[in-house]
Amino acid sequence: MQQLNCCVLMPTYNNAGTLKRVLDDVLLRTENIIVVNDGSTDATHDILTNYPKVHQVHLAKNKGKGHALKVGFGEAISKGYVFVITIDSDGQHYPEDIGVFLQELQAEENSNVLY
Repeated sequence: MQQLNCCVLMPTYNNAGTLKRVLDDVLLRTENIIVVNDGSTDATHDILTNYPKVHQVHLAKNKGKGHALKVGFGEAISKGYVFVITIDSDGQHYPEDIGVFLQELQAEENSNVLY
């Protein structure tokens, strides 16, 4: 991830039940993580306090996943990342697929978007 200047962006909203598991799984693969807490009203904020090395953005109000992603992409750009892999915090994406995306990024020299 470092060589590609890539990070994982994880928007979250009231996913306290799955956030820790997904975040721990992503941390097995990289520490380059940005979590955008989109105004959660559950224990999401409390869970995130246990991850001081994870870059976190806490929004006061829920404005939707699209807004959270936009904020997260802005953070990624400001931190100098060139590529961003998005992972949902509810468990519907598989962190083990991060390696597949990285392989494809390395194989495709001029890739801007992979899906």
